[in-house]
Amino acid sequence: MGTTPPLSPSNPIPASPLQLLSGRTPWYPTTDPELSHAANYAFRRIFDNMYQVAGTLLPFGTSATGNAQVIVPADPNPPATVPGTQITFARAGLWLVTGIWSVQVLAAGDLGKNFFGSLFVQGLQLPPGQSVTPSPTQQAKAILLVQAQPETHMISQTWSLRMSQNGTARLQIQSETGAAGTDSLVDGANSSIIAVWCGL
Repeated sequence: MGTTPPLSPSNPIPASPLQLLSGRTPWYPTTDPELSHAANYAFRRIFDNMYQVAGTLLPFGTSATGNAQVIVPADPNPPATVPGTQITFARAGLWLVTGIWSVQVLAAGDLGKNFFGSLFVQGLQLPPGQSVTPSPTQQAKAILLVQAQPETHMISQTWSLRMSQNGTARLQIQSETGAAGTDSLVDGANSSIIAVWCGL
């Protein structure tokens, strides 16, 4: 079994997609000195293509499920984090993120009020030439208007985000001003977040 061939300073072989994405050097067979550089490079590209299929085209994602209930605060109180629903983006690039909230409406004072499920993000990556805001960002909100109680409602929202490696996101919940803000809950065990990597 061979190892990755040394690179010639005058004719280097580019880094593989796997190495660029993860920083790990993939395994390659030993080159044959009797073959031309072009032939050895062609064999190297075969392995590069296999690693690219395995590392970038197959499904890759992350998810988290809530692990506790939380009381939904009413504005102007800050949104509450849904316990257990934080994820880390292990790879930079474009991610499709879906949040699901299970809201238990227990207070008559919450009828006719909006509940706002939001995604709290750290590590947004903007296109070249645009400034990146260092502070965390709240993305577009999922909105639930409650008409009856006691009831359990499910709301969901999907975002498309370009993330830096090791960026994070978590689900939050808040109700509008005038809601009871002391009785209605988010059921963590039935709330979740899932993210799928869509490419660089």
